[in-house]
Amino acid sequence: MKMDFLSKFPPSILLISLLGLSGCEYSFTKLDSDGNAIYASSKTWSCLLDNNTGLTWEKKDVGDALRSQNWTYMNTSVLNSDDPTLVADNGACIDSEVDGDGIFCDTESYVAAVNSSEYCGASDWRIPTLYELSGLVRCNKGTILEINGTVFCNEESVVPVIDKFYFPFTKSAYYWPTWDEDEEDDLFRVQFGLIGLPESAQLSDANHVRLVRGGP
Repeated sequence: MKMDFLSKFPPSILLISLLGLSGCEYSFTKLDSDGNAIYASSKTWSCLLDNNTGLTWEKKDVGDALRSQNWTYMNTSVLNSDDPTLVADNGACIDSEVDGDGIFCDTESYVAAVNSSEYCGASDWRIPTLYELSGLVRCNKGTILEINGTVFCNEESVVPVIDKFYFPFTKSAYYWPTWDEDEEDDLFRVQFGLIGLPESAQLSDANHVRLVRGGP
């Protein structure tokens, strides 16, 4: 795993994202299927507004519907790749043969499908940036590991390393951020199943996706 990505994060924000300590606690508002705020005690909700960042996050589902926790997707960048070994639907997602309106298992197609459904009353969902996605990491039980001044989730931290109350059905696995080949030398993915920090990825990888909307 390369450590160069740490330069992309302001140190104070990196610590806030990983530690979840007092003064830096998560603050979310549950939203209904139309994107309206509902009571914090509600047992069901459709998406989540991060009150600290203003971002609204996708909530995954169980089962085999469009936003299932189980599906994986190839990075959109593969669509513009000249490598003939990379296939656009190399992930495992909703089956078009069964459903009739399935999608290719790549990030671009998934974003288009969710936006077409007007999920939570919106059609501007997108793949989060590396910075945004890493901001969801939480070292459960507050356990941390520091190596050369860099803070990670300790191996004893409960996985997935995310607030499981607000983000149920999160896989202890890799999730895709966006990738801009003009600005970044490496392709990363965020691991919610171990230490919670980005790791190098390949275009041929099939990883999970959690969409976001809002922000600058």
